[in-house]
Amino acid sequence: MKCYITSIIMIEMSEFLTLHNPWWRQNTYIPSESALPRRQDYSRLWDLTVQTKQVVSITGLRRIGKTTMMRQMIADLLKTVHPKRILFVSFDQPIIETLPETITSILKWYGSEILAEKFPYVSDQTYIFFDEIQQIPQWQDMLKRYYDLTDKVKFVVSGSSSAFLRPAGRESLAGRVFDVTVHPLSYTEFLRLSPSKTFDDYLRFGQFPELLNFPSNETKVQYLRDSIIAKVLDIDIPTIVRIRNKQQLDRLFWTFMPNVGQIVNFPKLIRELGMSSSTFYKYLHVLSDSLLVHQVVNGSGSFRSEKRLLRKIYPSSSNFLSLYSPVPSMGFFAETYVAEMLLQTFHGVQLWYDRGKEVDFYLPDKHIAIEIKYQDTIHADDVANLNYLGKKRKNIRKILIVKKDFTSIVKDVEMVPIDEFEETIKKW
Repeated sequence: MKCYITSIIMIEMSEFLTLHNPWWRQNTYIPSESALPRRQDYSRLWDLTVQTKQVVSITGLRRIGKTTMMRQMIADLLKTVHPKRILFVSFDQPIIETLPETITSILKWYGSEILAEKFPYVSDQTYIFFDEIQQIPQWQDMLKRYYDLTDKVKFVVSGSSSAFLRPAGRESLAGRVFDVTVHPLSYTEFLRLSPSKTFDDYLRFGQFPELLNFPSNETKVQYLRDSIIAKVLDIDIPTIVRIRNKQQLDRLFWTFMPNVGQIVNFPKLIRELGMSSSTFYKYLHVLSDSLLVHQVVNGSGSFRSEKRLLRKIYPSSSNFLSLYSPVPSMGFFAETYVAEMLLQTFHGVQLWYDRGKEVDFYLPDKHIAIEIKYQDTIHADDVANLNYLGKKRKNIRKILIVKKDFTSIVKDVEMVPIDEFEETIKKW
């Protein structure tokens, strides 16, 4: 009976794989995604795929464009690679979940039925794309085994969480993986897709490709809530980490969102949520690893100072702030965006808080202090904390991020319009 059931599953699986790899049947097939603009990370992803032996892992939030990039690579590979030498599998499918020894079964079938070779001992370069691979337990060990057996098979895998490579995966695949993190759409990418839109449009609903196709804000809000955040909280995280109290995890995430830009008092928050310290920090770590939130710690004081425990929590996309009613002021959106850009670009991003004076961001390696004032007029009081930090730490470069159209009556502080920030930091 067990063999019969397994045979049925294998038949369904073969039909599924054949359907989702149409280039096997149609040599002229080109994935429709090939016509879409390439993301900024595409060139690096392509070079790592065709020029190295290592497994390429693509991480990022759901709906950020990982699958599209994989299918664009398939389209480009089809120009020079035999169609049967390319396999694409999405593990975010019910049929896959029922398959015993999933990866081994798929590759064994692929070798015998498509390549007519015993996998992984193939005669020519073969490309394997595994989408949402975090759904498969111990996938790292399986890929390691195949990686060590042949240099003619290239694996490209994706996952909706940075946690899908922690910690066992890092150990078993050490030295065998190149990571590429796909971030929300940059402002430059957004303008390529929506040239008539404003920067405020981008901050509210412009960081996920599919959002640009929805006509109403209500639909966009529903998409952000149900297709991105809920999928991470309800599916991705429980798949990777044992969560004893799912309601507490959800509550912690939604507690952080309205407090953007505020220094978080963790002991007070723990008491308010009724959580143990160990559970709180575990769930905070999980939310960070899932790429839903980012942490920025205080750079003031000694390493062991209590001041260093102070931190801010930012959502990984300013678009998430659009889920709140009433919608926060654009200043919160602007600060979240600046946090996104800094954390994507630099290591060791900090806030700075000392004696009741606060500077939004501090880059110690670059000696740069940054404040955000998303308002029409800038006064001397708006840069007082920047000047205070400048006196405390010599040779500080003081930068104020402002709206595109503003009036300033201050001196000795660089003014950077926020819509130019992305290009500005490339020069630092």
